[in-house]
Amino acid sequence: MDQIAVRETKDGVELAGLVHGLPDCPQPFRVWFRFSGLSAGQVECSGNPFVPALLGVAMWLRRPVEIESPVSPLLLEGAARIMRIWHGWSRSMRPVEIRAGVLSEQYTQGREAACLFTGGVDSFHTLTENLATETGSARVTHLLFLGGQTDMALGNDALYRARCGVISEIAEELQLGVIFGATNVRDILPGWTLEWGVRAGSNVVAPSLCLSPLLDRVFTSASFTYDAPFPWGCHPFTDPLWNTARIRFEHRGCEVARDGKVIQSICRSATALRYLKFCNDGEATGYNCGRCEKCLRT
Repeated sequence: MDQIAVRETKDGVELAGLVHGLPDCPQPFRVWFRFSGLSAGQVECSGNPFVPALLGVAMWLRRPVEIESPVSPLLLEGAARIMRIWHGWSRSMRPVEIRAGVLSEQYTQGREAACLFTGGVDSFHTLTENLATETGSARVTHLLFLGGQTDMALGNDALYRARCGVISEIAEELQLGVIFGATNVRDILPGWTLEWGVRAGSNVVAPSLCLSPLLDRVFTSASFTYDAPFPWGCHPFTDPLWNTARIRFEHRGCEVARDGKVIQSICRSATALRYLKFCNDGEATGYNCGRCEKCLRT
């Protein structure tokens, strides 16, 4: 991984670098993280975001990760533990060596806190519970919405703009800031057959690590409860291990199942009831179809 650089774009800023040595990819693959409305000073230019972006693929290919730019020593320590967890989940993934310079960083506190947000039950529960109970630096100040994920694939600009519009309305109603981003991390090795459970979390952690000049805390949302500790993207075992000295991840919501989240917080929030997004067929209909299994269940 080399040529890592931040550049300003027409509508924001981009951090990108080149990945070498991917199978069936004769040319270097350009990995990017883009954020609209931000300046270059609000995005960190380091190797940190590329550790989660590349780690699962490298373990799958059984090749070392080499990053030209320096990486947080705390993140390197956490990544070593994550590899042992992932290997326990999937024996086809083997721990690999990470070669990178060590980033000199000091802990800073008192910036902003973001909730990774899709508008679904899990993230709405995390948000509403946080706003109801937290104060000070632990209180969410921004919603963070990322394109390039499972339900928000790159290339469907109309769908992405529509979702951004809804999330902007939610942020305005709750008097929060909002950060919109996107990444092509999923395309590093599109033929990778490993279960999505391992890869999904790193796809949202990686762009979040770009934002350490702006954020010092990111809340991720549980999909399942503590009694179901099987492999999944955002997970209470792994999320805190992505921390650096400048930004940390907090996994919320494992104490209650989805039906409990609906009863405990969603149905008590006028904003959540108005904007909740849960449809399995949302791309075809634009939002919630009201007919699919997930619509009916929720």
